[in-house]
Amino acid sequence: MMNAETVNHDASFNPDNWNGKKLNKWFQKGEWRLEWNIIPDESINKTELAIQFFKNRELWEKAFNFFNRKTKQLPDSIT
Repeated sequence: MMNAETVNHDASFNPDNWNGKKLNKWFQKGEWRLEWNIIPDESINKTELAIQFFKNRELWEKAFNFFNRKTKQLPDSIT
């Protein structure tokens, strides 16, 4: 069983070690969106997003869940 400490020390979970193909696959798969229907701007730094996401996953989950709930409360004409 892997715990968070193991994951953080496993090079395969460290985006600093990912090649462009692995980074793009992770980004396109979109699990990082946490069910929030968002389309990020093309200028986003995918490597930095991945690094920060894995370093602070709990905080990203809280933030994305918050924005996802707020987005669902908006009228259709705005979204």
